[in-house]
Amino acid sequence: MVRRICSDKSPYSEGFYFKDLEVVMKLVEILVKGIEEGKQEYFQALQTLINHCKLDFRKEKSSDENNYVPLLPQFLENFTPILKFKEESKKDLVLTICDFVTFFAAKETQVSAKSPAKHSKSSVSSFNKTSVSEEIEEPLGVQIRKKGTKYLRALANTTLPEAFVQLLADNVSDPEIAAHSVQAISAISIYAPLAQKIGELGALKDLVVVICSTPNFRDPLVNICIECIWNILEQSGQDSIETLAREELILSLQSTINKVITEGYKLSDRKLRNELMILVTTVVASTHTHPFFLSKEENPVSFLEQLIKYSSYDEVNLTSETPVKPMWGSEPEDLEFKKLLWTCVSRLISTQQEEAVKVIMNSNYLASMLIYLDPFQKNQPIQRWQSAQLKEIQAHALYIIYHILSIIPDHFQQQNGNYCLVHFLNVHQDIQMKLATLKVLEIASQFSEFKEELSEEGLFDNLIGIVEGDVDYPLSVRELALSIVSNACKDCRKNQKEIRRKGWIEIIKSNIKEIPPTVSGEPDQYLLAVLDCLWHAILQNKRSVLHFVDIEGVSTLLDYLDECPEIHRRLVVSCLCKVLTVQRAKSAFTSWNSIKNMSNASQLMVKLYEEEEKRLGVEYEEEGVLKNPERPLAYNEAKTTKGFERLREALLAGENQSEISVIRKKQLEVVRKRDLRASIYSCLSLVGFDVNELEGKERQKMEVIRMYPEFRKGELLLDIKYELETLGIRPITDDRVSLEEWLKESYEKASNTKKNQLMIAKDLKRQEEKSLEEFYQKILKNGKTM
Repeated sequence: MVRRICSDKSPYSEGFYFKDLEVVMKLVEILVKGIEEGKQEYFQALQTLINHCKLDFRKEKSSDENNYVPLLPQFLENFTPILKFKEESKKDLVLTICDFVTFFAAKETQVSAKSPAKHSKSSVSSFNKTSVSEEIEEPLGVQIRKKGTKYLRALANTTLPEAFVQLLADNVSDPEIAAHSVQAISAISIYAPLAQKIGELGALKDLVVVICSTPNFRDPLVNICIECIWNILEQSGQDSIETLAREELILSLQSTINKVITEGYKLSDRKLRNELMILVTTVVASTHTHPFFLSKEENPVSFLEQLIKYSSYDEVNLTSETPVKPMWGSEPEDLEFKKLLWTCVSRLISTQQEEAVKVIMNSNYLASMLIYLDPFQKNQPIQRWQSAQLKEIQAHALYIIYHILSIIPDHFQQQNGNYCLVHFLNVHQDIQMKLATLKVLEIASQFSEFKEELSEEGLFDNLIGIVEGDVDYPLSVRELALSIVSNACKDCRKNQKEIRRKGWIEIIKSNIKEIPPTVSGEPDQYLLAVLDCLWHAILQNKRSVLHFVDIEGVSTLLDYLDECPEIHRRLVVSCLCKVLTVQRAKSAFTSWNSIKNMSNASQLMVKLYEEEEKRLGVEYEEEGVLKNPERPLAYNEAKTTKGFERLREALLAGENQSEISVIRKKQLEVVRKRDLRASIYSCLSLVGFDVNELEGKERQKMEVIRMYPEFRKGELLLDIKYELETLGIRPITDDRVSLEEWLKESYEKASNTKKNQLMIAKDLKRQEEKSLEEFYQKILKNGKTM
């Protein structure tokens, strides 16, 4: 009957109708049940029926597809029991199911791309009526990966993926079944939910076993397995990688890569070698695999040692006196392979395993990269590359060293790494290359044993050219240069003296100013680097501080403090506190006047104190006197209206669009944790609270500032008292009496301050009344004269 239904003369010769899907399902169910009962005659009938089902289902009415497509999962589910057959006699049927699913999953995935629409006036005019998402369609492959086809979605609602994964796991040693099951898994893995499900089922390890157990690495099955692995990894990610953390798999990959390298000579072989290396590099992202790369149970050389040998063979042997044939060429595939080797090894030592680090230090891994960074090396390993390739190698070498330098600093120094970096920075003028070099130097400059060596190699001379040279470098590059100077001078007196001799104090002073908006980059970040460099490179050395004061550094700091944003304010005030410890700096402080409004330095400090109190929500009475003597410094949360809240949310939404805004918000969170009022008090206490003339309101505020430490101590004592009461702790008599006396003393000081403020307020009111009276008298006098 099946043969008659599927014959060329049958009305179903061009495929079944959707409306007949239920009948076909019933027929498949009967045939499968008969095969399970051992009826051999059903084998051929089922195979014929399955092959005929490869033809597209037809529809008589447009609604047929919508009505019957939901039955496809149930139809496909009937084939799941067949994949569980273990008998050799049923092998052909299993292969037929694999081929059918492979064909079924590929339907509608090879639709030809639509030809681009021609632009016309009508299409241009209607552009505004059409959304961007409608105009710009995603590539077909991306659409299939996200949304799938009706056939892939049907497969996702069956247990066939689980059956195929199990079939592959049970028949890895059977090349024929393994090949067909891999093809089926590869076909369905182009749909993201199916790829994720397959990854969760642990199919990756079986795919790797198939790759490694295939006798001929040029077999198309190997490439199919690799493609399937990438589909799974793209959706499953780290969870699937963890399933590969098995020693036997890692060792199998080692032998497979060695085989491809030693026996391969074609371009396709080199591409396969790189694909396998990408897989290994992905596998090492799981730290659980790292110990297996050190294993020597099956090979005299560990996988890590083998990778290091491959990565440094040409650089070591081509520079020797004895001529040696290079292991790798200079083709793009060889360049990619070298970069993959360097990356893989760097990831293997990222966990800082003692044995792995020891292997690296006893090898030429780092030396092979530094060869490309030594500007005076002109040997064969370098000359064989084209300029663009060499630049790419150098950039990747800097990237790798950036990540491993903190792990092997001593080895880096022994290999003259600092020499290579400083001179490489000096020779290369490409901005991106300089930026990459500066990032590595920023790490290197943090090690105390590197600092003097970097200075001796001429680092500060090179960085002067970046910060103040003729070339207009981006702010990000100049910022890195200043960070390196700061790191190199931190706790290093010799370097602090060296930068003073080379004129860095003048350079840093000249950069403490507001950056025009026309300059591209992030000026706030750059000025943070300037202030950080000022603190560590200049203000920690007494002679440098004196020189900074002599070149009008105090005025420069006050000028910038008068206009700087909140994120810099605390740093500038801290720098001022440090400078004002020098006697001659105090006269510069008292003689300063603002360019904007001619206010003096004390008035500027009072203004900043008021702004900080406003931010903290501190309230005063109408006369400008303390409101609560018990807590003179206490603050409440600032009240906001609904309109302000909506505005704030809109601004935050706008800020979230950029990465730098996130950094700025975190920085503001950090600086706002510190009370700026303490730093302002420290500055004024160094020069005196009465060194400049103040207006009446400013004098009132200065009365609070001069008592800041006493008020702060009183509030802390009051907090202690309330906390003890909350916890139900009763201090001993002596402690309780002392606490009450301290609190009483603090309250009296706050009350006296409030009295002084009231006296100032009354004096200010009398002056205003006197001035008003004089004004009236003058008017009356002028009136009588007329």
